Amino acid sequence: MGKTLFIHIGMPKAGSTTLQFALRSQRDLLAAAGVYYLRLGECHNEIFRTFCGAPHPRSDIPATTAIELQGLKRTAEAYGGRIVEEARKVEDVGIVSGEALISFTREQVEMIRDVFRPHFDRIAIVAYLREPLSWASSRTQQKIKNGADTLERIIASIDQEQSPLVPPYRAIRIWEDVFGRDALILRPFAREAFPNGDLIADFFAAIGRPELAEPLPRQDKNLTLSQEAVQLVDALKRLDEARNGKQSPASRRLRYALMRLPGERFSLPRATLERVQARAEPEIAWLKENYGVDVQPRGPRYPDAPLAWQSDTVDALVERLERAVGETRRASGPLSRLWGWLRARLPRPLRRAAGPRSKPGPTPISDD
Repeated sequence: MGKTLFIHIGMPKAGSTTLQFALRSQRDLLAAAGVYYLRLGECHNEIFRTFCGAPHPRSDIPATTAIELQGLKRTAEAYGGRIVEEARKVEDVGIVSGEALISFTREQVEMIRDVFRPHFDRIAIVAYLREPLSWASSRTQQKIKNGADTLERIIASIDQEQSPLVPPYRAIRIWEDVFGRDALILRPFAREAFPNGDLIADFFAAIGRPELAEPLPRQDKNLTLSQEAVQLVDALKRLDEARNGKQSPASRRLRYALMRLPGERFSLPRATLERVQARAEPEIAWLKENYGVDVQPRGPRYPDAPLAWQSDTVDALVERLERAVGETRRASGPLSRLWGWLRARLPRPLRRAAGPRSKPGPTPISDD
């Protein structure tokens, strides 16, 4: 049969981070079974963005000088060499994964085809397609988590159709045109469609190696925010903006802590979801008609959103929490130095009884 390459192209917010973690963490086990996850990082987005000349989604500053352009060209050439080097290591089955690949242009997809074609007898394209309502809510909380925008502005942009309302379903057509219809492996991103509700098991079934899924780790690497966490992190973003966009060290630490607050599952307001669904209906029909993939939302389309806390209460709570975190941090330095000075002057038996040198007070908030 020859060598086969499976290119997992996303889409975003469809389990890619979880899948990539499993693939990378067990590279050696998979390689021993003849499946090689190319050593281009855990997620392969960045190396292919650079190789194909695709701008980073958060970068709006283009290269403006000949030196910068030459540097980018040399980096792209070096990345191309690295991709080829990794492709040559595949003996049976190779895997590439990047959720941003689904949105590459035709020219960029052709570059990916051309760099891999000499090294593989077959190239297959795997894409997970998520229904639009949960995708919109998930995409919103990702923006909140990254501090990219406020909830009010995100909802307003969706309602005014200034923000993409539909997942990039039609981008599949480019990959079909470049690689052929037979190369496409399209899967609905829905737990009820997976074997035992398991994404990793579904992926390995899709590439014809279901026996490899069992020993791989299952770990959701992309933190899901609760409704309460979204409100609090959003209030923290607004507080930072009120300071002319400046984020304090206490604010940064508090953001990580608030993200882990349990509570009700986050969902966009019903009116916004109704707008998303209306805009998505023709795209859902197009996908089913052309590829037989059904991404119509299952179950209740518009679940009752949990009661939101009063905005004034949330704002006041966040301000007080941030102030407390900042005061704790500022106090920890002098207290630690004082504790070290005192401990050094204790008799040795008492010093051993006092335990190892450590900072007194509450454990600092971290992103562990």
